[in-house]
Amino acid sequence: MLAGLLVAYLMYTTDTANMQRLGTDQLFITTPFVMAGVLRYLQITIVEERSGSPTDIVLSDRFLAVAVAGWVATFAWLIYR
Repeated sequence: MLAGLLVAYLMYTTDTANMQRLGTDQLFITTPFVMAGVLRYLQITIVEERSGSPTDIVLSDRFLAVAVAGWVATFAWLIYR
């Protein structure tokens, strides 16, 4: 499941139509933030056995919040520079 998610995201970031629409060919740079965030979420839910609202988990975990903020900042920088 995780591999499929990452492959789909990489395909999205390297799709020619998306690169033209967003005006950048470097969207793949955001991939490490997605990978780190998904892996941390899996660690929280599987290893630490904390489940519940994904929104509550993201807002209460500092690492996930930083991953999301890094993704947003990088994505914005890439399309608005």
